[in-house]
Amino acid sequence: MRFNGITTVKKTVIIDDNDLVRQGIRAALEPRRDIEVVGEATDAESALELISRTDPHLAIIDLVLGNDDGVALVKKCHSLYPNLRMLVTTVQDEDIYAERVIRGGADGFLSKTDAMINLPEAIDTIFGGDLFISKNSNSRILGQSVSSSAPSPFQQISSLSDREIHVFHSIGSGRSTVEIAEVLNLSPKTIETYREKIKSKLGLKNAEQLRSEAKRWTQSSAAQSNPDVIEA
Repeated sequence: MRFNGITTVKKTVIIDDNDLVRQGIRAALEPRRDIEVVGEATDAESALELISRTDPHLAIIDLVLGNDDGVALVKKCHSLYPNLRMLVTTVQDEDIYAERVIRGGADGFLSKTDAMINLPEAIDTIFGGDLFISKNSNSRILGQSVSSSAPSPFQQISSLSDREIHVFHSIGSGRSTVEIAEVLNLSPKTIETYREKIKSKLGLKNAEQLRSEAKRWTQSSAAQSNPDVIEA
């Protein structure tokens, strides 16, 4: 990126809990003279500390950081650092998350399955002042807004709130109500309330159906990663 013939270096942080992913992103950015990676973080707490300390121009953020919710991190960063540009990368379902992270304050959404191809374009688009969403996600979002057909499974899941999505993903990952409550710093009773709301919204009859559907969706999302590109 150049202004009056002078290259302006953009400080960048990489927030991802997978060592290989961080290495892959760093390697992809290495040839660019306009990007300087000034730090890495593996969870939400260390990410906020890193951003506060380094004052970056861009944060590349994984959507799922262990037990941390990437959408919540995006919202918090947007609130605390409104000038920070954020590019979210994930192997999670683009249909579910692309619009959510943009609404939360992110400047772009990039699937890890094509990150190496689209990362330069995404960064240039963001620093050019525009939002970056993959063509596939953009087409689906537009299609959803004009479709009058019956709700698809994606559309049903997309009706969940961000917190309900986090709980649903945690159930699919095999965590118990008590474990989810500890991670989210909530009471088990509150988690049970979320479980009931999720069952109602998805038309699930009992806890077994909830676990089965959550597991299927979580595994399906994870299976979208491409080991030849960037793994999560």
